Amino acid sequence: MADAPTPAAWRIIMFAGLGDIVFGVGIAAAGLMGFLGEEGEIYAIVGGVMAVFGAGIIVWARNNLSKAESRRGDLN
Repeated sequence: MADAPTPAAWRIIMFAGLGDIVFGVGIAAAGLMGFLGEEGEIYAIVGGVMAVFGAGIIVWARNNLSKAESRRGDLN
């Protein structure tokens, strides 16, 4: 069976979620300002969904990070 992810791995996943939020908000803003063509509303919706999923990734990673940090070491 594979080892449980370390707290450092969950921190990396949190930063990936943060990057997802930033990228999603950037796409949404560029779509609303008209930088991405005439169908900017679609890009705004996609960017908003990406940002929401990024927030979900952060919440999920924080939950698992707290579990990983509270896990005791070798009990032998």
